[in-house]
Amino acid sequence: MRNRGGGKKQWREAEIFWKEIDIPPAAHHRIKEGVQSAARARKHWNAFKFCGLSLTAIVLTLILLVNVSSSFNRMTANVPILSDVVELLKFAKNDEGLESAIKEGDVQAIHTKDTHNGVTLEITHAVADQHRVVLFYTLSTEKRYKFLGLENIQLLNANHEALPAANESSGPQPVVKGKVKGKLQFDLDKGGNISSPLILSAKVNSSNQASDIDINTSNQKNSTLSHAQEKAHDYFGVPVKSVEGIWEIRIPLDMTKVNAKQMYSINKWETIGGQRLYFKDAIFYPTGAEVHLEASPNNSKTILNFFDVKLFDGNRAVNMEHYFEDNEEVTLFFEKSSFDKLKAPKLVVKKLEAIEKKDSHIVVNVKKKTLVKAPLGVSLNRIENVKNSIKITFKMDRALKEKSEGEMIGLLSGSFTDSTGKEYSAGDDTGDLIETTSNTVSITIKKHDYKGPLSFEIADYPSYIQGNIKIPLNK
Repeated sequence: MRNRGGGKKQWREAEIFWKEIDIPPAAHHRIKEGVQSAARARKHWNAFKFCGLSLTAIVLTLILLVNVSSSFNRMTANVPILSDVVELLKFAKNDEGLESAIKEGDVQAIHTKDTHNGVTLEITHAVADQHRVVLFYTLSTEKRYKFLGLENIQLLNANHEALPAANESSGPQPVVKGKVKGKLQFDLDKGGNISSPLILSAKVNSSNQASDIDINTSNQKNSTLSHAQEKAHDYFGVPVKSVEGIWEIRIPLDMTKVNAKQMYSINKWETIGGQRLYFKDAIFYPTGAEVHLEASPNNSKTILNFFDVKLFDGNRAVNMEHYFEDNEEVTLFFEKSSFDKLKAPKLVVKKLEAIEKKDSHIVVNVKKKTLVKAPLGVSLNRIENVKNSIKITFKMDRALKEKSEGEMIGLLSGSFTDSTGKEYSAGDDTGDLIETTSNTVSITIKKHDYKGPLSFEIADYPSYIQGNIKIPLNK
């Protein structure tokens, strides 16, 4: 280990820190193993009176301590490897799958960059498997920007084809000492097909001062801002504009880590609330797990949400994080939660949100401003013309709200069709997609000569089915 800048004083501070720190019980065994291993390999290593800990033990302890103190952050700031781990673990907060992947050594150092107009985007590290890709980045500049962020973000393969992945946006962040650090997460639909290298394509947005563009004053100024930029202004109170250029960064990956997984076959039909589900398999990746299933096309209800679904291994449980649906096929996504050595994993399903198929759409005659069809408790509140858009607002009655158990009802997915079956999506060139209050839901659609009444897909409605499905997972 290289000692930079702090000398003996820094190590004395470190010794005091380690003596006072409360090490979690789960860490002791691994620390002991590290000490014994180092002692066998090098009996006469030159200790710094560091509480008897070997380098291996120090690193293991660091990795196991996620919520480190500010004094520890200061101590490791001049040690590149340790400070990198601390930084990555900060971004993994509240993400057990990512945290576990970092602890297990699935992080890959990348350090590739691209520069345009005085702004450099560098991908420093990556955690990638066929479940999701997480990229850690740094934006740096010598210009006097107060905020920098990313927009128009795409993850591409080597042929510049966009991967089917939902990603977190990266709004403008405060520039500190000329830098902004963050992470981008790409959730791969139905398990990805990741290969090396990947390519990140993005644009950079910026702000020099809080008054350089007033978004609320002139329509002409508003027209220069994208919807994403308007949202950034709303969230941070600063107007933003794009920095000219497109940043493209090649990301080489270790495919051994990318392809790591454990597969469990299920191939079993189960019934909950009279609805049949076929469970295919479960796959555990370094960053999380997926369960693949299908709903029977003969079911009388459409499954809207999976409320109480967990993966267990003994007494350890992990909740479903989100799911992806393609017709009747469903992929459930879970955070890993230290499932590094699975013993007796099982899937437990207890509660789903489901609606009768005949009630799964709201039908509106936009021209006549009338409601044709809606499930119980939903009524048409108003239809308004707003610039080049149409805003349709639905109201939910008190009885329906009581069934939601205090949760806000999202109601709509944003997808709709006209009478010919042609599909549309809310938000196409319109501003806000869907606005939800305690008792109303509004959807904004583009002005268009739609054919006949419009049918809006329901995505959230307080109607539940319950059961107790327990499925052991076997390799």
